[in-house]
Amino acid sequence: WMIQPVPNSKAVKIIQPNGWYLTAYDEDHRDARDEDSTYAVIMNPRTPGLPEHDGEWLLQKTEYGAFRLSLVKNWKYLTVHRRSDRDQRGKEATYACVMHLAADVPRSDGRWLLEKVA
Repeated sequence: WMIQPVPNSKAVKIIQPNGWYLTAYDEDHRDARDEDSTYAVIMNPRTPGLPEHDGEWLLQKTEYGAFRLSLVKNWKYLTVHRRSDRDQRGKEATYACVMHLAADVPRSDGRWLLEKVA
């Protein structure tokens, strides 16, 4: 993955070398996790009709050098939960989702450590 600055913006895109990028949608029932959150997806940038600012994230620095990633288009945060069977891809993997962080959510929720890879 690469973090690519969006021109004339504080936002970034999180992209793979082939150009596909991380985003999330509310429009399709297949993407719904529950009524407050949706699953994150990797999107082909050549898909027709993509919304403006699709896949643009703000990196918000938190304590201990971690970041929260907030989608510009709906201000939901990237996080991971294993509360339901649908969240679990298997014993060793979990699907990522985006959601608004509520006051009762643990402080560690939605925080990510980003590592620079040579």
